Parts: sequence; C-alpha cells; structure tokens
Amino acid sequence: MHHEDLYAPDGSVKNADALTALFTGLGLPSPPGRKRVVAYCAGGIRSGLTYTALRLAGYENAANYEASIYDYARDLSLPLDAGEGYALVTRQLARRAAEGKKAVVIDEKTVAGLVSATPDELASKFSALVPAKDTPVILDGGSDARLLATRFLGLGYRLVNVVE
Repeated sequence: MHHEDLYAPDGSVKNADALTALFTGLGLPSPPGRKRVVAYCAGGIRSGLTYTALRLAGYENAANYEASIYDYARDLSLPLDAGEGYALVTRQLARRAAEGKKAVVIDEKTVAGLVSATPDELASKFSALVPAKDTPVILDGGSDARLLATRFLGLGYRLVNVVE
C-alpha cells in the first residue's frame, strides 16, 4: 500500500470508516482485530502515518517499525524479499553507464557469487566492489540482483539499480 492511499481527495487523512474499508480491502481483519499489524517503509517516517491511520481505524494492536527496512536490511543474516527501494534499468543503460564510468556495474556471474556469501563476506565484498556509498551501482542478475539491491541499500549505498 502506498501512503498516499491514506488521503482523501481534499488532502486530509481519510476518516475512520474510509480507512477501515481501505485496510480490510487489503486483507486485514476488521478492527479491533487481535493480530499485530506493523507498518514499515524505508526509514519509518511514512509508516508513522500508516500507523496513525491504523489506530484511527481501530486497530489497537498496530505498531510502527521506526527504522524500518534500513534497520532490518543491515542484519545480513535475516531473510529479505526484494521490493521497492531500487530502480530498474535496461541492460543498454547499464552498458552505457559502465562505459562512461558513471556507475559500477556488477555482472550476473559476480551477483551469483555474492548471493552465497556470508553476511561478513558480503559487507567486505560490497566495500571492495563499490568503496564510495554515493557511487551508483547497477546489478545485473535477475532475482538475485533484486535481493542484493536491498542488501546494498541496507548497508547505506544510496543509488542502487537493477537490470530489468
């Protein structure tokens, strides 16, 4: 769910009934519900609005993961499904970026080797491949690349792209 879904057309936060309809439409049980619902985003700011909206809608057991995915992804031993946070680029754009030395492009073979690395090895290999965290990174390697993109983001790299 995108945080903008919480707003009414006039820019205000939707009322409790509209929020309840939104959340139940997404598969949550009707409030109050006993299940714990945890809102998260990249850093915990937008999810704070979602948490507030959940509470307004009557979900008494709602929580906000304040540091969100940036905190979670720092622990390389935890499972992580790649989602938002990185951009998809074309292989042609990746080649042009590499030729112009405007990005570090990590090929499919290297990506495959990184996936099996331990968390400590991964952090070390990332810093060897891309020493500056503000250097654009392009990962080419399918679903493995998407997983590694979230790991790069979790370690503080800011410009991470995945070949689509």
